[in-house]
Amino acid sequence: MSMPKQNNNGRCSYALTEVFQWQEGLNLKFTKAWGFYGIITVATLIGLLLNFIGVDPIKALVYTAVINGVVAVPLIFIIALIARNTAIYWSQESNYRADAKNEMANSAISIVAVPQLPSANRRQRNPDDGARALFVARKLP
Repeated sequence: MSMPKQNNNGRCSYALTEVFQWQEGLNLKFTKAWGFYGIITVATLIGLLLNFIGVDPIKALVYTAVINGVVAVPLIFIIALIARNTAIYWSQESNYRADAKNEMANSAISIVAVPQLPSANRRQRNPDDGARALFVARKLP
């Protein structure tokens, strides 16, 4: 299992334990933070299962990066709408300068996210393909 997968397991565990208001942290024993360690265990087992069923980990990372890039655009827009809402943030609503920076960042992400979609499904060229074809051709009578 690769290092990015382990890192994502920890992030996922911290996020879900905060949502469910469970105790969290690697400094706690298993009996005190059973939900935190349980999420890490389940996520690690899912990652191990993906290796056994033949999912290419690099393709999985590319797909998740593309999904994150596409999903980020509406999420940033929604967060900006919430920040502008005076009913939620009474006197702490965002100012025009922050709104302008947010719109510029969201526009840049939108411009970058669109070309990612077709590139996610493109087959990466393997340099061993030519050697493998040559080896197979020599074995044939």
